[in-house]
Amino acid sequence: MWRPLRRNRGITAVTLVVGALICGGASAAVALGQSHGQGHSHGRGHAHHRGHAGERGGTRAALSCGAQVTSSVTLTADIGPCPPSSDGIDIVASDVKVNLDGHSITGTNSTNNTTSEPVGIMLMNVHNVRVTGPGTIQNFDAGMAVNGGSDNTIRRLTARNNVAHVLFSGGVDPANPVKTPCDYGDGITTDNSNNNLIDHVVATGNGPFDGIALVDASNNNKILHSKSYNNNVPQIIQNGPSAGQNGPCGPFQANGPGPGRPHQDIGIRIEGPGATHNIVAANRSIGNELEGISIHANICPNNPAGAPAGAPNTDNLVANNQVLSNGFAGPTEHLDGIGVLSQGPAGVVCIAYNNAIVGNTSSYNANDGIFLGGRGSTGNSVLRNRANYNGKDGIELSGPTPPSTRVPNGLPGTINTVVRGNEAHGNAVYDAADGNPTCDNNTWRDNRFTTFNPSCVMGG
Repeated sequence: MWRPLRRNRGITAVTLVVGALICGGASAAVALGQSHGQGHSHGRGHAHHRGHAGERGGTRAALSCGAQVTSSVTLTADIGPCPPSSDGIDIVASDVKVNLDGHSITGTNSTNNTTSEPVGIMLMNVHNVRVTGPGTIQNFDAGMAVNGGSDNTIRRLTARNNVAHVLFSGGVDPANPVKTPCDYGDGITTDNSNNNLIDHVVATGNGPFDGIALVDASNNNKILHSKSYNNNVPQIIQNGPSAGQNGPCGPFQANGPGPGRPHQDIGIRIEGPGATHNIVAANRSIGNELEGISIHANICPNNPAGAPAGAPNTDNLVANNQVLSNGFAGPTEHLDGIGVLSQGPAGVVCIAYNNAIVGNTSSYNANDGIFLGGRGSTGNSVLRNRANYNGKDGIELSGPTPPSTRVPNGLPGTINTVVRGNEAHGNAVYDAADGNPTCDNNTWRDNRFTTFNPSCVMGG
């Protein structure tokens, strides 16, 4: 089954090549500028560290939309609704604490705006910043974005109803849809940012991409104790649902790669490319459109599309999460609870490897509870999970790719993967399935399954 490639964020040219191949007032102490309103074409961000709700520091102040924060502040009033081209606030200095103290930051995300992508809270290449709640960020293109920098903390915030503006405006040039910015569409996101902590946050109603995401080379981040639910925003297809026509974030290809895919909203995504050594643990991902938790693929080196290669997403840990009732994107599009995704044509798109899926409960999802996408993905661990009552398989390791024009010799399936100590029952097809007829070099041990295919899955 084809799994989703991403958007217009740093991979626009890649996906197009692949598609062609296959188819209030402000305190002067903290606000040093108002409503700058520029677009953010570089992508997004995230955060890290430990704080407590109600943590205060620095000045208590009411800020206006677009304020640039350079010192610690505790809000005394809500911000917004902000104009359609304005961020909520931009944090432009390191070692700053911002406490929403129960207040909201609200954008205006229903106006025709095709030149900028406002963000509720933007961290711009800063370090050791702490943004804490309680508080709500809503109605921006992204609730919170951490671009560059490191060692930041986002804690006890709610990112709600942050949706890419082009879904409201429809302001896409059909002849050149890529010139309309479409980098965001997330609740909370990081871009090329390391060692951040996202802790005890809630993300709901965001899209069309995700509740929480780690994008590009975002490494050594932690997403902990958070809830990402009901992120179910489909893309609107501007000119009809036919391959080659334009959606708001690029060319739409029915069930094929391209940023205009109509259903791609995910609870928590490790997107990359080049996202490594991240931990996604003790979260709840429930009722999201396409997947609960996903680890994405990358563009292969020396691929026949001639697209620039991307670094793989490796050595990530997905542990002790509750992943329930995800993947009901549409009547003919059912996807998984936890997926190591295959997102486009073999030979062009390579699968993540050396990732660990440990101690999760992934049940009642539309397709597989846990899916590993094959194409030689190696060195993965699937340990001590429960995967019950899913619409297809409890645990599926994808099998070999047959020879084709792009891969004349074919590709192996998921290999050298350890599947141990898992429990799966009541799944619609198999509780466990290995697409390699003899399980290749995969190790299946000490699992409890009722239905399975082939027999080597039961430890032979």
